Amino acid sequence: MIYLYLIVGLLSKDFFVHCFAFNNNYVEIWYLIPAEKVCSFLSADSLYKYNYRIIINSENGDSAIREGIKGIRIERSKMGNFVLDYFPIFLYPGRFGYEMAITLLSERLSASGTFEVISDTTPFYLSDLVLGSKTRCDTLFCRSGIKFTPKILPEYTDLDTLFSYVEIYGLVPDSLFYSVCYQIRDSLYQVIYQNEFRRLKYDYIQFDTISISLWDYREGTFKFVVEIFEPALNIRAQKEAAFHIKKALPGIDDKPFAWEIEYLVTDQEYKKFLKMNHADQIQYLKKFWARRNYKEFEKRLLEADRRFSTSFIKGRDTPMGRYYIKNGPPDEIRIGDSGVATRSDIYFKGAHVCDPQEVWIYETKGLEVIFKDINRDGVYELMGASKLGEQEKYDALENREELWHFIR
Repeated sequence: MIYLYLIVGLLSKDFFVHCFAFNNNYVEIWYLIPAEKVCSFLSADSLYKYNYRIIINSENGDSAIREGIKGIRIERSKMGNFVLDYFPIFLYPGRFGYEMAITLLSERLSASGTFEVISDTTPFYLSDLVLGSKTRCDTLFCRSGIKFTPKILPEYTDLDTLFSYVEIYGLVPDSLFYSVCYQIRDSLYQVIYQNEFRRLKYDYIQFDTISISLWDYREGTFKFVVEIFEPALNIRAQKEAAFHIKKALPGIDDKPFAWEIEYLVTDQEYKKFLKMNHADQIQYLKKFWARRNYKEFEKRLLEADRRFSTSFIKGRDTPMGRYYIKNGPPDEIRIGDSGVATRSDIYFKGAHVCDPQEVWIYETKGLEVIFKDINRDGVYELMGASKLGEQEKYDALENREELWHFIR
């Protein structure tokens, strides 16, 4: 497929350019500068300057050159893999080729490509399709009040959400609605996503957007297609763009404890997980660990084994170990005999007076958690949790009640 070669070609470069054509002969030229090229001489947050030059050639042999110096204010703490920038130009209708270069000190980066500017005399047509994401970025695409980050390098992870924007020109007010169909096709051009909408007309020029979660998509190259149908003219217009999906967390299922999610979810959730087929379990794990810190979990699990294991049970499977894994280490631990077991502990949990006891204090949560070794086997059972100071108050009230019954 042609779009497969396009993506492979883009991924092999280190400077990426994309031209988006709109109505009134307006074009925006967006490009990505590798951050590593900038960081090599950017010592702190500052205004970054570079030289640019673009040569545009038309089909009829005309050419134009635009060049100059641009500046971007960059914060090193917010810099990702690329620095994103653009500039606008106006061109007459036709097909164009371009060669663009930027100069970073003594290093020159270049890219080339083609684009088309459609004539305003065309009765019904679309702008170029802009793919992007709704992530926060200092440089944003903004038209019709819609702001998002354009994907000049059309690459997503399987945990991203694809966002698209297209403008529609030449709508006729003879009917109330127009129709739009969105599709995602795989490398064999098979439709794997399709959604159709009926939109209300409110002007001759409108825009259409959609957000699509990519969580359930495999790694690979795809084509995004949008088709607009104008019933008043009985005309269809279509735009498409290729994009690539990669794994956000490659091999997460191979991590030594990635499958041990039973320590972080409810029993009901874990039972649902066990009933899934293998492919669905892998997808679940990707989403699960994308929202959590796996390294911290692994550290807590190993620490629980080291601290709470006995000769017959692993530390991770003890009540203390499970609580430690889920909530982290306490700010303070008070160790000693309980002195007295409350009536509910004795009657319902089998506790005794002077059972070995640990009280875990979580200052930031305002919480104290009581564990008691009621079987005297080294495994401390979870007796309960309460707000700081409440347990002392509760014990004092019970002691006073016991004393009152004794002296009556």
